[in-house]
Amino acid sequence: MPRERVWFDCDPGHDDAAAILLALANPDRFDIVGFSTVCGNALLVNTTRNLNHLLSYVDHVVAIHAGASHPLIVSADPQSGAHGISGMDGFHFENESCPVDGDGIVALKDACLNNEEPLTIFALGPLTNIALLIRTYPQVISHIKQVVIMGGAIYGGNMLACSEFNLYGDPHAAKIVFDTADQMPIVLAPLEVCKAGATPLNRFDAFKSEGKLNQMLDGLFTFYCRYAIDRHMDRTPIFDMLTVAYALDPSRFKWMEHPIDIITEGEHTRGMSVVLQQVSNAKNVRVLHDCDGQWVNDTFFDSMHRLNAMLH
Repeated sequence: MPRERVWFDCDPGHDDAAAILLALANPDRFDIVGFSTVCGNALLVNTTRNLNHLLSYVDHVVAIHAGASHPLIVSADPQSGAHGISGMDGFHFENESCPVDGDGIVALKDACLNNEEPLTIFALGPLTNIALLIRTYPQVISHIKQVVIMGGAIYGGNMLACSEFNLYGDPHAAKIVFDTADQMPIVLAPLEVCKAGATPLNRFDAFKSEGKLNQMLDGLFTFYCRYAIDRHMDRTPIFDMLTVAYALDPSRFKWMEHPIDIITEGEHTRGMSVVLQQVSNAKNVRVLHDCDGQWVNDTFFDSMHRLNAMLH
């Protein structure tokens, strides 16, 4: 099976880290072309630093391309409740070895155009960079294999009553992206599939074993799990990780294909993703709604065990 060319557009974030590490643990499946950062879980300076810390720690020293520092129209609204002040609290990193530049949109454009193989984009934060990419360089659309987005919700929200954080973070960008679904394949991993693949909290005990990677993961997920523990939950979704799990084996997921509209405003609806189930046209989005949660978690923890051994 040929390796898939992929790009991570992210706002680390503990779950962003898990998604990136899952891809790094499967080098036979993914050719990671590049990384861009966006304002989301934290401000851009923090999300870029967090990505640098993560990649440097696992000795994957590559260029990082900082993207948009703020949403298109609304104000930035970082969330510290789940991810902490830094955006990725729980472990003390020491090194930032990756070179950083501010050309995230141009770098992503070049990655799309400078190769015959189409590019899969994992969009793990607000969609500001992706919207700017396709609005500024519309010629890239035909060079994108798919955009796999963690975001949205079919029935409810985790930010407002009817909206999920990533789409809430830049609803106008989200609308631009989803309005191109008739030209560019989009896969959406909303809250429902993330909850279907949620991880039992006791599985994180695996990170208390020896090893460089485990030491980091134990710190990060001890912090991350506090959000669930404080709410008397026995499991937690590792939201962004589901996008990479889907790319590893789509047959483990269930989906429906419908147009998606984005509500850009409203006290309860900013960023709401509306699944237009009664509308039939060409702008269909593949909306994941269920998965083999056991397989997702086994794959993630087996991959972390393998990557931990590689870093000894």
